[in-house]
Amino acid sequence: MIELVGWRVLGGLTTVCTSATVTTYPQEAGFSANGTNIVNLKVGVRTSIGRHNSVYVGFGQALTHEVWYRHIVRGEYRYSF
Repeated sequence: MIELVGWRVLGGLTTVCTSATVTTYPQEAGFSANGTNIVNLKVGVRTSIGRHNSVYVGFGQALTHEVWYRHIVRGEYRYSF
């Protein structure tokens, strides 16, 4: 499987984490998250096990400078009724 996933942030604030503190900046200070675009590419494999079960393992990579994560490894188990 190959996925191209994109998000457009419509509001909210940016949080900056340092080693000792977490600071949320007020919107008037220019740290609004509004208008942020994030795009990630994900590649993985899904296989079915019987009629109701499937397993997915994949890797994701950020494609834009603005990110929620740079890399992600994802495992998923799905049971279908």
